[in-house]
Amino acid sequence: MGLILLAVIVCLCVIFFHRLSFQNYCPLYNDEFISCGEKILTEETNASSEVFDKYAKNAVDYFKDSNYKDSVENFILAFKQNPTPEILIYLNNALLEVNKKSANTLAVAVPISKSKGNATDEERDLAKEILRGVAQVQTLVNICLFPDDLDFLPESITIKTHNDFCDRIKDKDKGLRIVIVDDVNDKDKANILADKLHEFKKKSILAVIGHNSSDLSIEVIPKYNQNKLVLISPGSSSEIDSLMKDDFFFRTVPTITYEVQPLVEYMNKKNLKNAAVFYNGDSNFSQPLFEKFNKEFVKKGGKVVKKFVGRDNDNTSFTKDNFDISNALKQSKDADCLVLFPDGQTSKSMNNSVDLIVKNNGKKPILGSWTLRSNRVFNAVKEAEKNNAVIDEKLVIYAPYHHETTDNKRYVKEALKLWGDASPNRTAAAYDAAWVLVKALLNAKKMNRVELKESLNDLEKVTDGATGVITFDEKSNRNNLPGLLLEVEADIRHQKTGLKFVPLSENASP
Repeated sequence: MGLILLAVIVCLCVIFFHRLSFQNYCPLYNDEFISCGEKILTEETNASSEVFDKYAKNAVDYFKDSNYKDSVENFILAFKQNPTPEILIYLNNALLEVNKKSANTLAVAVPISKSKGNATDEERDLAKEILRGVAQVQTLVNICLFPDDLDFLPESITIKTHNDFCDRIKDKDKGLRIVIVDDVNDKDKANILADKLHEFKKKSILAVIGHNSSDLSIEVIPKYNQNKLVLISPGSSSEIDSLMKDDFFFRTVPTITYEVQPLVEYMNKKNLKNAAVFYNGDSNFSQPLFEKFNKEFVKKGGKVVKKFVGRDNDNTSFTKDNFDISNALKQSKDADCLVLFPDGQTSKSMNNSVDLIVKNNGKKPILGSWTLRSNRVFNAVKEAEKNNAVIDEKLVIYAPYHHETTDNKRYVKEALKLWGDASPNRTAAAYDAAWVLVKALLNAKKMNRVELKESLNDLEKVTDGATGVITFDEKSNRNNLPGLLLEVEADIRHQKTGLKFVPLSENASP
């Protein structure tokens, strides 16, 4: 009798402490830049209706009060009104609490707001593209553990509950929690957040997906190495030394070498020998990209006849609001083409690149980096009431991925069903980042940061990435994604602009 009573007491204690541990993770307090469900970070100024705003506000208020059941109901209603990745992430987090499910925790650092001035909807789109990829992977993990709670999602997602991946998730019996971090696309803020994430909730965050720009990643890498916390970037492609070392930094996008070679080969094939180049001389992405391009271009007999270099201390340069687009085009009269290398939206170089494309009005061919793969270009053409000829067959850019050429058709189908779009590079790269972390966690012997890093190093290859098979070289760089060139094509199905990027019919091999 005594043994039975003791066993009952032990079981009750286990259940008590088990439930207590789950209820203590979320909500979070007192940080406007970090959320796991108690605040909305990506303001929806173009939400489909006031109904979405009501449900979203109710959901985060319930979450804040640890009323997870009602928060789940309202997150679902909000997602049905407007399927945003932030809402889906918070819904997953709330379901973990409702189901008292143990979980591994990852953070995703994205540029949602701005350190100076308010971010535009188009600037916030960059953050949402990254969040979509992460939310998609998180859902694929958690739906294995509580499929009935997510049965309102498209069949292409829910069918994943019957495969070998789900069997492994169930064996580990751990869900996936995501904490969203707004890095403000600012170096100082990213450094502060790096320290916070290191100590966050007793060092419970096992890895961070981010940052988008090479400039921010380079700035914070020393802290991540010191803290032994994995940082895996879906956007940093610079070849600056600190990004090319074997440490706690990984990336799922190719380096700039892959970007330059097909562009130069294409220019040589089209006999474009004289180029006017626009770039940010203070950017750790844009400046090295220009240097690599110039070296390879000269080898092929090309010449940069005019350079427009953005500088922080020059208020009329390519990275500033006062840059004179019309004058720059006049000064480029001897160029066969324009080459645009804007940074990762850390300055006004992207805005000026878009204006250059519009005001060039189709007169000269334009080539550029994958930062130009954005609806901002198409929207600007539409708003300026320009004919599609402004960019049709005139704009060619490099991209690491295109949904029509990827081997993973399942990813494309899921993304289309969830978000209505499978084309963004950053969504695919963020999906890959989250996917390799999940695979590494499944293989890790212990759930800690150093073990996760070692498990990542031991991954020979990861299948079923959004971009196909994922492998890293000995320095943790993505090494099997050469990318391709894209051109613009009319698409009447694209209601807003009538344009889309498609693989160039004559892609040059890198």
